Amino acid sequence: MKKIQVMLSMGLLFALLFATANVFADTQPGAPVNLDEERSIFKGTVTAAGSGSLTLSLANGDSITFVVNDATKVKAPTLGSAATLADVKTGAQVMVQAVATEMEDEEGDEGEEGEMWTALYIYVVPPKPEKIHRVGMVTEYVAG
Repeated sequence: MKKIQVMLSMGLLFALLFATANVFADTQPGAPVNLDEERSIFKGTVTAAGSGSLTLSLANGDSITFVVNDATKVKAPTLGSAATLADVKTGAQVMVQAVATEMEDEEGDEGEEGEMWTALYIYVVPPKPEKIHRVGMVTEYVAG
């Protein structure tokens, strides 16, 4: 009786696993996660930062440049919300929430040149802490 219950439980677990795997099968690494029609989240490595723009290298090999303005909020682990774009270093892992805006060509027609992304939030992902091993012999101990 116990074996049958275990087998049924395992079967249900695998069925649930395969059912949820199909839901996430369409997402690609590095592809933007659509929050709604306007906003998306990108995660990648900073290749260039400064002068009002931020360029990311995504996991799928693509590169994307964001416009950074005064309304963009930057958050870094050690600086908190007081961080600025100057605090974002090349090679850092970041997540960017951005909104797509239409670019205009020289004649003022919208949508002919493509779309650009304006960063709303930039969050610097903290790196993993470095493991330090301290080994030695205690030669003297002072209590307190």
